[in-house]
Amino acid sequence: MNQKQVVTIASRVLSLYLIVWALDALTLVPGDAFSWSHYKAQANGAQAYLYHSYAIQLCRHIVVSTAMFLGAIWTYRCGPFIESFLSPGDN
Repeated sequence: MNQKQVVTIASRVLSLYLIVWALDALTLVPGDAFSWSHYKAQANGAQAYLYHSYAIQLCRHIVVSTAMFLGAIWTYRCGPFIESFLSPGDN
């Protein structure tokens, strides 16, 4: 197995890890959406804080999952930057 194949396998493993991590973050979205909609109806006083808190968490989980999916696509392709990052330099 040559170095190029090892780097390709390593980038695919990293991509799979990012996909699993993104799916894990997406499992939190339904609970955040439910809590956000619950506190939306009662947005006064302390409930207003919880409403905004769950809105931020909901957006965060969606953005983080999207970013990890895009990172997984980027590492799966194993471009020159990923290849130079994962392979040791010639010494």
